[in-house]
Amino acid sequence: MKTFIIIIVLCITTPLLAQGNCSKYYASKPGRKLIHKVFDKRERHSMTTEYNVESVTSSGIQVNFNLWDKRGEHITGGKLELGCDNRTTYLAPESIMTDLLSQYEDMEYTVTTTDRLAIPNDLEIGQTLPDASASISLNAQILEINFDIILSNRKVVRREQIETPAGTFDCYVITYNNEMRGRVASRSYQCTDWIAEGIGMVKQETYKQNGRLMSRSLLNEVTDY
Repeated sequence: MKTFIIIIVLCITTPLLAQGNCSKYYASKPGRKLIHKVFDKRERHSMTTEYNVESVTSSGIQVNFNLWDKRGEHITGGKLELGCDNRTTYLAPESIMTDLLSQYEDMEYTVTTTDRLAIPNDLEIGQTLPDASASISLNAQILEINFDIILSNRKVVRREQIETPAGTFDCYVITYNNEMRGRVASRSYQCTDWIAEGIGMVKQETYKQNGRLMSRSLLNEVTDY
């Protein structure tokens, strides 16, 4: 059976008790649904992700998620927990790498998070955010591949309005290095996230070291049910 621990940086702001513990730059309203479309380097639609906020407590947020490929065929789905503490929301660093990890859909893999990805409630331009890291083990039947994911040099660089099919959002822009270190080979990417209050990730771009776009994710729909 495939083991998937994939998600996209998701969204959350909540009511009452949970609101004091979680970051307002995530969608923590129970019943909120967010749909993102992922595009490849040629701007072709490659994947669709859906996140539904199921419940919120003072210690975290439970989310249902589903992924579909470009043909609309279901890839995977499940539940995930995001932690909340001291007005900060935490998630595993591999959660922002759906487009990269989806290439391993025919393999079993496990993820061990070392340092969770943190988004605080208070952001300002010029702010440096903590690094995050995780270790991934891939089972390719005849061989096991191990590598680490390290997100570093995370900085809040500016504020910017972003237009999407879901509407126009006032966002903080966060840039960071995304490195995959393995014994055989390593890869390094430059990433940019646009996050909005009450929504979380509105847009994300991943670039190769030569500056060429590798993938882009854009918020397509936000609904409350």
